[in-house]
Amino acid sequence: MRKPRDWSKLRRYFNLQTMRRAGGVMILCLSVGLGAWLFFNRSLVVRQAPDLASLFEVIGYEVNLRGLEFRDLRTFREIEGGSAVLVVEGTIQNVTEDPVAVPAVRLALRGEDQQEIYAWTLVPRAVGLEPLSSTRFRTRLADPPETAADIQVRFIDRARQQAGLQTQ
Repeated sequence: MRKPRDWSKLRRYFNLQTMRRAGGVMILCLSVGLGAWLFFNRSLVVRQAPDLASLFEVIGYEVNLRGLEFRDLRTFREIEGGSAVLVVEGTIQNVTEDPVAVPAVRLALRGEDQQEIYAWTLVPRAVGLEPLSSTRFRTRLADPPETAADIQVRFIDRARQQAGLQTQ
């Protein structure tokens, strides 16, 4: 006949304090793992929850969902036919290892109070960019408002830009 098992040693080993410690270590490991996953997959996270982009910016990491950057931006004024012309030129750079579609570019003149005064869009000639390649753009605005203090340049979807033209 079999001898009944003695569970007392096992009970002593798995007492309440040990279980709490193990649970705390497990929660710590899961938290660190989840935080690391969120950090290394921040593009995926921000694509699903765009409001989290500001959280990553606060800790010093910008999230670039498009894979494109503006480079070598220059703004200057020219006189043409007696009128002032604002010229904005620069480069759109694909910073990824994949081909990327090139969206439209929205330019907005803003006053000292950062309020938008005037905006226009530019559709770059290039529809797409190969990995790590770039395309140049140049746009001109005749008689820009004198109250303009700075210019904001950002990407917008080509479809959204075209839809915006239809409603105005």
